[in-house]
Amino acid sequence: MNHDARREYVTLNGLRGVAAVTVMLYHYSGLFVGDTLLLPSAYLAVDLFFILSGFVIAHAYDQRLHGGMTFKHFAWLRLVRLYPLYALTSLVGVSYFFLKIFLVPEDPIGISFANLLSGSLFLPTFSEGHENLYPFNPAAWSLFFELIANFVYALLIKRMSNRVLGAIVVFGAVGIILSAFHFGSLDVGMTQKSLAGGAARVMFSFSLGVLLWRLRDQISRISSAYSVLLLFVSLILLALPMATVARPFYDLFCVAIAFPVLVRMGSSLEAGAFLKPAYTMSADLSYPIYLVHGPMFLFASAIYKQVFDANLATGRPLLGLATTAATLVASYLVVRYFDEPVRSWLRRRPASRTPVRP
Repeated sequence: MNHDARREYVTLNGLRGVAAVTVMLYHYSGLFVGDTLLLPSAYLAVDLFFILSGFVIAHAYDQRLHGGMTFKHFAWLRLVRLYPLYALTSLVGVSYFFLKIFLVPEDPIGISFANLLSGSLFLPTFSEGHENLYPFNPAAWSLFFELIANFVYALLIKRMSNRVLGAIVVFGAVGIILSAFHFGSLDVGMTQKSLAGGAARVMFSFSLGVLLWRLRDQISRISSAYSVLLLFVSLILLALPMATVARPFYDLFCVAIAFPVLVRMGSSLEAGAFLKPAYTMSADLSYPIYLVHGPMFLFASAIYKQVFDANLATGRPLLGLATTAATLVASYLVVRYFDEPVRSWLRRRPASRTPVRP
């Protein structure tokens, strides 16, 4: 393994943390401020995730796949990384719906064997009873698209020259432009109706992330003094409100210009030693925060209504603060006592030790 493969992109870890927290707060808006969105542009953090994913996956696997790593081995490692936490949080989501059946039997919620089966297999749900592709944990829609992108990348990497990657990026750009103006924004992909928009988002951003990694040596490293500033800029971009008429243009600007620049600059920043622990922890918690916050929102809202017999408005903003704190604590506990031990155990299974081809 060469020196570059061992390099840790610390500032990009910080970006992952910012993206996860902003998505959480965006979905918790109803617990804080009611109908007003707390961070109106935070759904674009998913596109930032896709770019970061493409960059990090290429960093970790590009040379290994060229060196002979089998697709089976790669697929197993990606499933070990993504599936355990997805399964746990989806199970929590399922338990919420079954509890709702018990408490409010007259409220139809559309649980079926087909929905449970597709969810357990990491597959989206296509049924009339649910608008979301993943009703038990809506945020999982992006994981489905990311996993497809990962598999396509691993299967075709030896044919993916920079020119081919550039062509895929251009094709994806056409897709996100059409999606932005058709739907009025890039807040698409999580529902059956906007499935094609989600595919365009991952095609563009993931491929661009891989391309950015391959071109990493063409820009010199930048002083670490700008690391915190870069994270602050990303937070501002995800927090800005935007008029309806300007929304497609702003979303395209962020996804196609601002976020690639942030990732490229972040990959060139060597954050100081005093920042590394915070950035590393934010990266470690980003995935659990992303998956835990959906079920946590469902249970927090239901518990408040049941215990206090009141609507959410009476609990704002304290309910939002308490749920946010609970989510962060739960995310840490899940990583420490479930995700890391389970993944460590799975990596010791025979499938994870598939030898690379000579």
